[in-house]
Amino acid sequence: MKTFYNILHKQYTVTPELKNEFFKDTVHTIDINIQVNEMKHNKNAMNLILISGFIYYNFNIKSIKEKFNYIKKIIDNPFLSRSQIDNFIKVVGNAQMLYKRLCRLVHIWKWRRKKPIITTDLLLNPIKESDYFTIAIMHLESKYLFTKSDLTKIIEKSLTNSPDIFAEPVSIKNPYNNLTFDKHNLYNIYFFIKYGGFVMPTIFHQYFLYNFHLKYFRDNNESLIRKMHILTMINTNDTDKLLFDINTMLLFHNDRVTSTSDKINIHNNFPDKILINAMKPYLHIFYVMNYSLDIAEKGTATHELYYLLHKFKKQNPAFGRKLVRLTNIFGKRTKHIEYSTQYIPYNKIKYSKDYESCHEEIIENNSVENENFNLVIPTYIGRTSQFNIHNERTMLNFVDSEFDCDDSDDSDDELPLLEPIRNSVNDNESADSDDESSGCDNESADSDDESFGSNNDSVTSDDINMVTEMLNMISEDESVNSNSMMHE
Repeated sequence: MKTFYNILHKQYTVTPELKNEFFKDTVHTIDINIQVNEMKHNKNAMNLILISGFIYYNFNIKSIKEKFNYIKKIIDNPFLSRSQIDNFIKVVGNAQMLYKRLCRLVHIWKWRRKKPIITTDLLLNPIKESDYFTIAIMHLESKYLFTKSDLTKIIEKSLTNSPDIFAEPVSIKNPYNNLTFDKHNLYNIYFFIKYGGFVMPTIFHQYFLYNFHLKYFRDNNESLIRKMHILTMINTNDTDKLLFDINTMLLFHNDRVTSTSDKINIHNNFPDKILINAMKPYLHIFYVMNYSLDIAEKGTATHELYYLLHKFKKQNPAFGRKLVRLTNIFGKRTKHIEYSTQYIPYNKIKYSKDYESCHEEIIENNSVENENFNLVIPTYIGRTSQFNIHNERTMLNFVDSEFDCDDSDDSDDELPLLEPIRNSVNDNESADSDDESSGCDNESADSDDESFGSNNDSVTSDDINMVTEMLNMISEDESVNSNSMMHE
């Protein structure tokens, strides 16, 4: 900063005696005769007075803010004419331009002489300054090399810092000296990522938009910080915490299913590692459902967790069980204890997606048709996902509680999302649902008979015999199921 004031001193003086004066540590007193001589030869005496006061006032002040505050005071001074202010700004502007050029020259000289003190990434892999994914940063008179991936991890870890899940971002620090990066380093990192052909981290871009101001960034991006922190909870939580959360999730699920066979029961001695690997994807959805600040995202996660856990139970009905096998070797019976650890990974559960037209319209993710799940309809209906769960008992009970089934004027078209789809996958469930909805089935049967009679011109005797046999089989199954339920 003192170099700037020496350059400014050389700019506004005209006499050789005053030009040769050099201010090193303090502004020393100049001989009065030299100053009088300068006043005689300098045509702009007011400019000389303004700049002299500017140098004497700010020479020992290192704050850049104070320097520009003094310039603003000169500009706002009502006792100065427009020409006097313009001459002052012109001299100061020329001095500032020369000072910045000199600083740039010094920076280039230091940059070329400095050798990186760190030549490996954070995984101790050797890197070079010429690599396209490497950036050299001058921090506190030392040069460091960083890869783009290392910088991304450092940035996201600092900005998503959330003790007790509350957003509290911290400054981005140099991992080699644990000191905060300067603001110009952050700008260099940002433009290196942006123009280097890399994917810009969303949270770092938001930090840039708020001028790297931690408070404003936190106050306006708390939902984003919470969302990214939830993504890291699966990998940062310890084993005990993960097991506790998994058990909580399974208890939450088991309390909301209507059938005992749909509950996911894990034996106490089941291997922890296998359980964590199997439940990690579902645990993330559970975290979103509980901790997310986005209401729509919470509702979507609620539906998705219901659906996926039922899917997991159907595809892996024996997962988590303890198996005891008895073997007879040389007449001696021995007992072997095993656990059912086979399961279909989460990434094999697919949704129906049309990638050829997904850019043209929004395609909702629905469950595969013809699947029976005993699922309790949650009280919160999400906006983005409506899983098409075909269960006659649950769906008809939901219809009975919300609508009047005895109203003969209601048509099927009024409830397209709640219409149950019958199938023969589980006859017991279909029989139970038929018993519970017998009041509604009588009216629907009359309408079916009318529609059947209207098309009797194309019906043959073989078709009539086949339908009669199917009705007899259904009635026999219903009688067997009703007897078994009464016996229980």
